[in-house]
Amino acid sequence: MQKIRESLSIEWTYHSNSIEGNTLSLRETQMVLQEGITIKRKSLREHFEAVNHEKAIDLLYQIVSAAYKLRCIDIL
Repeated sequence: MQKIRESLSIEWTYHSNSIEGNTLSLRETQMVLQEGITIKRKSLREHFEAVNHEKAIDLLYQIVSAAYKLRCIDIL
């Protein structure tokens, strides 16, 4: 289950950032997220977009549960 979640997170991050103009490839996105490396000739902005998107996904997994009551602060 963890492998599936990890794979989906990488693909979700890649596609979401790509739509916004990020030029990291799927493989580069994977290396940034899993290995924590920076890619030559890619901006730090692109790296931070990938890392921060994954953090946002992780936060969603943390707060989602049947008993959790969504608050305005969670959306902000």
